[in-house]
Amino acid sequence: MKLNGKLFLYLNILILFYCFTSMAEAANIIKTRTENIIKGPSNLLLNQPSDVAVGKSGNIYVMDGVNNRVAVFGANGDFKFQFGRKGKNQGDFLYPVGITVDEKEKIYVADSQNHRVQIFSNTGEYINSFKIKEMGEGGKEPDPTDVLILEDKLYISDNDNHRIVVYNKNTFEYISEWGKNGFREGEFRYPFLMSSNGIGKIYIVDVINARVQAFSPKGDYFHSIGQFGIKEGTFFRPKGVALDTKKRVYITDLYTGVVQVFNEDGVLIGIVGNEFGKMKKFNTPCGIAIDYQDNLYITEMFANTVTKMKILD
Repeated sequence: MKLNGKLFLYLNILILFYCFTSMAEAANIIKTRTENIIKGPSNLLLNQPSDVAVGKSGNIYVMDGVNNRVAVFGANGDFKFQFGRKGKNQGDFLYPVGITVDEKEKIYVADSQNHRVQIFSNTGEYINSFKIKEMGEGGKEPDPTDVLILEDKLYISDNDNHRIVVYNKNTFEYISEWGKNGFREGEFRYPFLMSSNGIGKIYIVDVINARVQAFSPKGDYFHSIGQFGIKEGTFFRPKGVALDTKKRVYITDLYTGVVQVFNEDGVLIGIVGNEFGKMKKFNTPCGIAIDYQDNLYITEMFANTVTKMKILD
């Protein structure tokens, strides 16, 4: 009997859930309280959201890539508006993946299959866009999966080319790049979502290598968090990363459904749980964000939701 892809994934998740049972009993729990579950209005439901960003206004920006749009919600989860449609013109998307906002709440979208980054106002009006520099001989078309803003630079993860590409935030001029296909320090196998501590350390999810690597803004390697496995401190398929106000690093695992928490140097602190001290199991968690009030937002892809939680610890 052949299993379709989604059924196979669910069976793997079920197996991994039981493998994590002993870890859940032993691990320190980072307590959270669920505040809201965001799905969108009945006629505009989310469809496998991949990433989420939160502006200083409290607006929640959801990357709803299968629907080729950004869905925008208020701080209490009420739907406000959407923008984008499938296409290749300005303001259109083709299976976008990552999203971020800057201090002025401009929105940056990693428009994956259009091989570009697009920038919008906080009301969804198109501002600008730029194509990602191609690799040249032997390279594939750029596949941007996330955008990270640090000071006056934009860092873009080019998934299929296993590299990080750096651009000037104001002029969109190419500056530099680092990384190549491999499993050694500083190499990647499909870099995905990213985050920063805001003071010179960039965390990049290295999916197939089952780790998160930390770099300087110039691409100097610092250290890695995790390795392949199903025990505490390891990952099966990491996807998202974010830091709270205490500079703790939260990392999602798509297959296990667990969100683990580490200190800035990669030492395991605990696992995200509920307010009663029980480990919380998410449905295919992917992109993750944390706002200035330590509210935690997690996209649950196959649940077609974004879960908002208050970090209590």
